[in-house]
Amino acid sequence: MARYATSFEEYVDIIATESPHAAVMDWGRRLNLAIDHYFKGFGERRGKAKEVDRRIASDPKLGPDVAAKLRELRLKRNAVTHEDVGPLSREEAIRYAEDAFQLMGALAFPWPLSKQ
Repeated sequence: MARYATSFEEYVDIIATESPHAAVMDWGRRLNLAIDHYFKGFGERRGKAKEVDRRIASDPKLGPDVAAKLRELRLKRNAVTHEDVGPLSREEAIRYAEDAFQLMGALAFPWPLSKQ
């Protein structure tokens, strides 16, 4: 009988166990969609990777640490997608998904939720 996830943790565990490479590509795509949404929120179009990094690094709510983490995840996803990286562990895939999920939240709410 098929096992269906009821939480983020269960979903990531199932996918990362079955296919760690697919988990990285899945969460990389989700993160890309969040980046697109971030730029749309400012009425801007997403540019190339360096432009994205520069814009996010200059955002006072996100900053250079978020930009560096996004760059790290993008490079990892690109390697998994386009290169022969060999085996990828379940744990590596889970860590990637957790990092991507955390950044998706930061991108979704880069502004204060209430005005002060």
